[in-house]
Amino acid sequence: MLLNKLGVNFFLLFFLSTLKGSFIFEDLLMTNPNEEPYNKFHRPDFNESAVRVCVFIHLESMRDISSETTLDFYLIQFWSDARVIPKTPPLKITGGNLPDSIWYPDTYFQLVRSQIYSLEEQYLVADESGNIEYNRKVRLTTPCSPDVMLFPFDIVTCSLMLSSFGYTANEVYYTWLRGSDSQSNVSGEGDSQSTEELTTGGVHIDEKNNNVDHLGFYLQGAYTTHHKVAYGGYNYSTLKTVFLLQRKYSAYLMQVYLPAGLIVMLSWTIFWINVAATPARASLGVTTVLTMLTLATQSTAQNEKHVNRKLTAIDLYLWACFLFVIFAMLEFALSDYTTFRNNATAAAAAASARNNNINGRSHLPTRNMIDNTQYVPTKQQILTAKPPPLKQDYVNSHSLQIEKNEMLNGQQRRETNQFLIHNPNQHLKLHVPVPPQNRSRLTPRGQTQKRKSSGISFLESRMMSLHKVNEWARWAFPLSFFAFNLVYWTILLYMACTRQYP
Repeated sequence: MLLNKLGVNFFLLFFLSTLKGSFIFEDLLMTNPNEEPYNKFHRPDFNESAVRVCVFIHLESMRDISSETTLDFYLIQFWSDARVIPKTPPLKITGGNLPDSIWYPDTYFQLVRSQIYSLEEQYLVADESGNIEYNRKVRLTTPCSPDVMLFPFDIVTCSLMLSSFGYTANEVYYTWLRGSDSQSNVSGEGDSQSTEELTTGGVHIDEKNNNVDHLGFYLQGAYTTHHKVAYGGYNYSTLKTVFLLQRKYSAYLMQVYLPAGLIVMLSWTIFWINVAATPARASLGVTTVLTMLTLATQSTAQNEKHVNRKLTAIDLYLWACFLFVIFAMLEFALSDYTTFRNNATAAAAAASARNNNINGRSHLPTRNMIDNTQYVPTKQQILTAKPPPLKQDYVNSHSLQIEKNEMLNGQQRRETNQFLIHNPNQHLKLHVPVPPQNRSRLTPRGQTQKRKSSGISFLESRMMSLHKVNEWARWAFPLSFFAFNLVYWTILLYMACTRQYP
């Protein structure tokens, strides 16, 4: 029972204090007995001309700039109400005890996700002419529109629109405050016609916004417009301001563009590695491809909140660099395949020549066998070799000994400096008696020399063509990458300089 009485008494005290405060505010105003009692539900100049509300915005800070941003600003509104004339002007009330018994504009912000009005950071000022200034701090989240095609060299536009919620343009119309004398702007007669001209009046941007590093933008300025919006068959006076924010692109140059270009240049080292070094070329090519793919996917994921999954200029550059790395890997695959084909062709030609030379010859190597197959018998084979059964007029022990000595000397030259390999056009002077029946199968020395040199020149021409592919790639890839960068940066910078905002 005692608790119930205490609760009732507390409620009565609270109600009386509120009522007393209202009476105090009304006591501060001058009263005219000929006028009707003040009605806060009637706007000033009721049933007469429209009320002009001048608006001024002081932007304090911007945060979390992406596809939307959070703004902290002071919304200052000026209007004239002849019913609110203080006895001792100027009358100023601050804090959360603002009177609720007078008329306020029902200003609201369009297309915002959330908005919070401060109850402590606000004040009301009234002068002897009935001009009222109402200042209140607001925090809201408004959408932003980045220029996706030029990202990260774009300018982000963040718009803020306000109008009256219930009064049409014939009842309340809004204008941006122009000039430093607010009282003259409020008392003067305004024009309710729609204006689409861009101005910079009505908005003030605190300089500290450009001194904050975590924003990642330069706040270039704000442009304001005044126009009418048709809704539900009525026209509503609407004010709009557009904030222009230039993105800081230095971080993107150092973290994305420069690494991507260096990775592409690293992939060109494949063209200077020996074609036969397949593991080295393959590991370098795969490494550059995976690194470029990782850089592209990470950049796309990090920039997703800014561009809403749209193709940007930086994505175009990254995937172009990825294609350059892929083409370098394909050039390696082509050169490796060509080398394999050349080796297979050379092995088949050598096997065919060896089979043709062995058929119809003695077990001792002849000059054609040495020239075509580069086969040289060992010293033991030469000493233990027996001559074939020849006729007496072809057998001469002295000549056999001379031929054996020449073959031994040729074997020694073969083991020391690989004379036949490094000097394919020279012949090892090795003479072995040949039976008459096999002489017809031997070709003249000139023909053997010609056939051998033509075979070697064929293989060398194939390898030279392979080396020409690498030499072509060594200058074609850098030149094409330089041309791509020239075209890319020229178009991008031209569009960034000529694009009109907002």
